Amino acid sequence: MMETASGSKPPAKKIVDEIYMDNVQDGFSPRRGGTWTLHNSHLKYVRDDFVENDRLLSGEIHNCFADGVFVFLSARPGKKSNREMLDARTPPLVKITDTLVHLEAQPFDGDMKLHDQRYIIDGKACGQLFKWSQWAGTVEVKNCIFRWDEMTSSGPTLMTFPKGTYEKVTLIWLGEGDYPKPLPEGVTLSRDLNIWESAKAEWLTRHSQQSR
Repeated sequence: MMETASGSKPPAKKIVDEIYMDNVQDGFSPRRGGTWTLHNSHLKYVRDDFVENDRLLSGEIHNCFADGVFVFLSARPGKKSNREMLDARTPPLVKITDTLVHLEAQPFDGDMKLHDQRYIIDGKACGQLFKWSQWAGTVEVKNCIFRWDEMTSSGPTLMTFPKGTYEKVTLIWLGEGDYPKPLPEGVTLSRDLNIWESAKAEWLTRHSQQSR
């Protein structure tokens, strides 16, 4: 590993490429310092977070298929984290490009919170695209399609998009009524499921040896 001019080693970069997972709790959880990249990967039926970025590291999700997940990207530190240290950090940036995301209703009991029961249907509920905190930073999202089947388990409050830039992003909303939150510039709302099915078929064809 190369050293910087001061003699210290540069932060490590974690790269995960071409993985397939099915029926897991969390998908990819970058740890320690440095940056990370999740590339060309297909994760199916993820019961919690597709990416669990609890360490608030900058990273990149590129050309991936989140194929039925509860939460797409979580950037929320633990309750015991040092708030002063978090305030002093440079906010992370996560880039998301050429990626398909399906937020799918999954078995959910409301974590024993009675106020959640309203959005649980037949023992299932959807999570959210972004599980965000005040220290989570920003995103750059480009050429992505997000399919969201129904209201999130906690209601519309957590359905906002984080700060950042969005370009050529399609949100396919299949829940009842209008999408409950304003969408950032660069995100187009649709109810056309054919857009999703075409993009999914194309992605799976391009990755036919990897996907199941």
